[in-house]
Amino acid sequence: MTMIALLLACAMAGPVATEPLVGDDAPEDPEVTDTADTRDTSDAQGRAPAVGELVITEIMDNPDPTDDDLGEWLELTNVGDDTLDLAGLALEDLQGERYVLQGDLTLAPGAFLVLAASADPDVNGGFVPDGVFDREAFHLGNDADAVLLRAGDVLIDAVVYDDRFPNESGKSRSLDRDATDAEDNDDAEAWCEGDGAYGDGDNQGTPGTRNDACP
Repeated sequence: MTMIALLLACAMAGPVATEPLVGDDAPEDPEVTDTADTRDTSDAQGRAPAVGELVITEIMDNPDPTDDDLGEWLELTNVGDDTLDLAGLALEDLQGERYVLQGDLTLAPGAFLVLAASADPDVNGGFVPDGVFDREAFHLGNDADAVLLRAGDVLIDAVVYDDRFPNESGKSRSLDRDATDAEDNDDAEAWCEGDGAYGDGDNQGTPGTRNDACP
C-alpha cells in the first residue's frame, strides 16, 4: 500500500484533525508494513492474521431506510491459507476511533466475516452478522472515512474512502471480486455499488457472500 509515513504515525499516536476527508484533501492509504511477526501456529482454532491475509471487501456506511446506528456493517475476507483468529484485532479510523474485536471470531481460508453495528435482524436490515462493533467506539462515516484493521501495532489492511468511491444511500461499497487483495482494495476504481437486495430487501449488498464483479 502507498502512504505518507507521518499520517500513519499520527493515526497510531492518537486523534488527528477531524476535517472531512474528501477529494484532493483525502489522505493516502496507510502503508501496510510487516513490522512484527503476527503468526501463531500454537492454537489449532486459528492464529492472528499476518499482513495482507485479511482483506476489507465490503462497507455499508449509509444504509437507507435502516438507521446508520443499527444498519452499518463491513465485511472481511480471509485470503490466506490458514484459519485466522480475529479476536483482539482492532478496528480504527484516522480520527482516533478504536474498537477491539471480541468473542469467537475464527475465519477459515476463503471465508467471509461480517461485523455489524447491531446483531438484531429486526432492526439492522434483516440479516445475522458474525460479530458486532460498538458504534460509540467506532462507526463508518457516510461521505469519507477510513477502516484500519490492526493486530497489535501491525496494520493488516486499510481502506480510506472518499468521494472518489461509490456512495449511494442504501447500497454498500463493494470491492470487485477480482480485486480481493490488500493492495488492490486501495484503488477507488476497484469499488462499485453493491448490487442485489439482502435481508429485508430495503438495502443492497452481499454481506457474507462473494462480491459481484464491478461493471
